[in-house]
Amino acid sequence: MNLQDFLSTRLFSIGDLLITVGALLLILLTGVVTFLVARLLDRLLHRWFEDRFGEETTGGLGLALQLSIWLLGIVVGSLLLGVEMRQLAEAASFEMFNIGDEPITPRSIAVLVLALIATGYAARLAASLGKSRFFRNVDTGPRYTIIRLIQYSIWVIGVIISLHIININLTALAVVAGALGLGIGFGLQAVVANFVAGLVLLFERPIRISDFVSSENIEGRVEEIRFRSTLIQTNDNISFIVPNSELTTRALVNWSHNDTIVRIHCPVGVAYGSDVELVTETLLEVAQEDEWVLKDPEPIVWFTSFGDSSLNFELLVWTNDPIGYRRLRSRINYSIDRAFRRAGVQIPFPQRDLHVRSAEGLHNLVRMPKTDGGNG
Repeated sequence: MNLQDFLSTRLFSIGDLLITVGALLLILLTGVVTFLVARLLDRLLHRWFEDRFGEETTGGLGLALQLSIWLLGIVVGSLLLGVEMRQLAEAASFEMFNIGDEPITPRSIAVLVLALIATGYAARLAASLGKSRFFRNVDTGPRYTIIRLIQYSIWVIGVIISLHIININLTALAVVAGALGLGIGFGLQAVVANFVAGLVLLFERPIRISDFVSSENIEGRVEEIRFRSTLIQTNDNISFIVPNSELTTRALVNWSHNDTIVRIHCPVGVAYGSDVELVTETLLEVAQEDEWVLKDPEPIVWFTSFGDSSLNFELLVWTNDPIGYRRLRSRINYSIDRAFRRAGVQIPFPQRDLHVRSAEGLHNLVRMPKTDGGNG
């Protein structure tokens, strides 16, 4: 079999279109060329325009460019296979199913997808312009809330316009959605609950972007409040994806809700017999010498309790960096240890005194005759 016969080998047919080995190779070649051209133009677009228009805008333009190139590649590939434009138009108008009285065709699906992509691009562009221009002088928390609400509004308007473009009646769509809702309602309960909780977080604002929060085993900075979940970045650079509903139902500590200035408690125990005035002065000196400790409000010392093995104190200091409170506490503990060594103040360890009232029982136990299991 020569090459021409091999390329003419019949594989399968699609309607009146016969697919041969040569046609299949042509389809693959067209797909590879389209992919390479789309990637190349996308990289050139980012290289030339990203610094000027920003990542969000350039990314949307790149997505639109790639879709256009793929659409052009499909048309060119079809023409190379001998498909006439009339046949392409008929295939694009093929009725797949109906919503109400409106037929759904590949053309209407493509138009809907393009309209939704344009809506997503408009939402990203609005966020980019809001951050860089319109709301750049607004505080981070309110700015984020405003931009999110604008994005949600754009999505609602975009979906309505997209459905109107392909002549989908919203009344008919509501009937279909109601029928489907009976089957999938239970499965979407969590999604709806998280979405509503996300709106509560945006309007009520118990947490805001850049707030430092802690709850159970999660502690970190709020990076993003999304449609379904919230992204929290820990000090270990670990991302926690927390469902929004959990943040509205569980107890949550927000270290920077009203003010970024917080007070840190540093407990320490000293041996009984220590000079408590000297201990107090030493702890205050440690706080005053640390550059991370705020001088106003002033640090204070509490004599909290008489422990089993120690006199218990707490050094209370203020800081405007709640994220680094563990690091500050560690610095202060190092300084306290050094200062106590210089001042001769002892940090005790737990100890117990054992008082033996009578050794009569122990004496009888020692004198008890040994048994060897009957071996004499």
